[in-house]
Amino acid sequence: MRTISELPVSINHHAESQDRVFEEHSQSYLLEAIEAPVLSIDVSGRITSVNQRALEMLNQTKAYLLGNPVWQVFESDPAHMLQAAFEPFVSDAFPVQMQLSWQCQDGSYCMGDTSFRAFAHPDGTPAVLCTITQLMESPNILDIVIAYGVLDNIPQPMLMGDENDCIRYGNRAYSELIGRPIESLIGVPIMNLVVDEEREAVRSRIAQRHTGQGDIYEATVIHTDGTLRYLIVSASPITDHMGNYHGSLSFVTDLTYQKQAEHDLRQTNSELDAFSHTVAHDLKSPLSVLLGFADLLENEIANLEQEDTVEYLRTMGQTTQKMISIVDELLLLSQMRKADVTLIPVDIEFAVNESLMGLAYLRSQHNAEIVVTTQDWPSAMGYPAWIEAVWTNYISNAIKYGSEPPRVEIGATVEGDWVRYWVRDNGEGLTQDQIDKLFKPFERLHTERAKGHGVGLTIVHRIMEKLGGKVHVESVLGQGSEFSFLLRRVPEADEA
Repeated sequence: MRTISELPVSINHHAESQDRVFEEHSQSYLLEAIEAPVLSIDVSGRITSVNQRALEMLNQTKAYLLGNPVWQVFESDPAHMLQAAFEPFVSDAFPVQMQLSWQCQDGSYCMGDTSFRAFAHPDGTPAVLCTITQLMESPNILDIVIAYGVLDNIPQPMLMGDENDCIRYGNRAYSELIGRPIESLIGVPIMNLVVDEEREAVRSRIAQRHTGQGDIYEATVIHTDGTLRYLIVSASPITDHMGNYHGSLSFVTDLTYQKQAEHDLRQTNSELDAFSHTVAHDLKSPLSVLLGFADLLENEIANLEQEDTVEYLRTMGQTTQKMISIVDELLLLSQMRKADVTLIPVDIEFAVNESLMGLAYLRSQHNAEIVVTTQDWPSAMGYPAWIEAVWTNYISNAIKYGSEPPRVEIGATVEGDWVRYWVRDNGEGLTQDQIDKLFKPFERLHTERAKGHGVGLTIVHRIMEKLGGKVHVESVLGQGSEFSFLLRRVPEADEA
């Protein structure tokens, strides 16, 4: 039996309970009167009331929703964006629009546009009213991930295909990989991305995904700058809980630099083999000459005439110079692999004259005639020392491989934005097979006439690659050959 003093307290508690019940019923009544799906949320973020339309749209029960924080209901909320932004909702007089997703009772996902606005209960208690303004058509988890831009933040290139195996989405990393905006690729068949010769193979792999099989394969695509990109693709099918195919998700790894490194390694190994061959044969020959004359002088010098001794020493000096030339060219070839130069306007006439001066001894030795057909040499963009090396190589080859006596013509021809510089000889000419072998590392074509060490034309080719130029050969058997190289012409304004 309660005392009198306890009675008012009990009555007050009963009155407060009645008020709460009345308030809750009033709030529910008010929410049901609203045509849109709405939720009432307290300042802590917990759902306090929900109308029937919201239950139907969210596809959830009232028991699940009431008392739960709103950011747990919208569980695919990225990086707790809703939770972080909720406190300002309470005091903000303006509605805040957000696109959120949620999981339904059957495990599927839905997504819709929501609006959060602050309001106050009849007793003045602050709260937030959440209105679901629009349900997305045919929503699924892929739409949710795309809408939030989650995939754009992934550093690895990624591509998503639809149920028809056309591009549905690609992230920023993939766009940068191929140099094209993703918008220009939406709706394009995935297999159209690869080079023509790989399309049938990719088509077959895509067909396997419809059976639920993922795979990993290599593919080649073309960048907008025309270069090839070598990729390894890890593709997986996207299916629903019934196993129905809805598309594919592919993560891409760029192997271009690795492929280039492998190519460079193979080329380097090939050149090292050729280098070993050059050292073993081309250096062995002059070393044998030196050793022979040294042995002769050591054992027979007392019996030799002075003129013979001088001739032997002269031959030894020439042989030594030949060895030095071989070593210098090998060093230049090695250095050029690592060297990066800035292109500048080059005075070609000066380079030609320097080259001819350096070849004075060779010219006199072969009694060679040099005919310069160009008086006003057009300038080109390049690197002076390297261009002089090209002239030296071309002219020296023309002298060594020309008829007796050799006649060498040199000149230049302007061809649009390019200048062709050429050297013609009166030699025996080259077959097409010989031309095809030119500029390859350490190839020799005239071992019976001039013991060339096969490095020079390799250097020419490497120089032109570095300078953005080109090399060319024309030859007719019995009529000689023309070796040329092309460089970008210096703009007239720069020449002036």
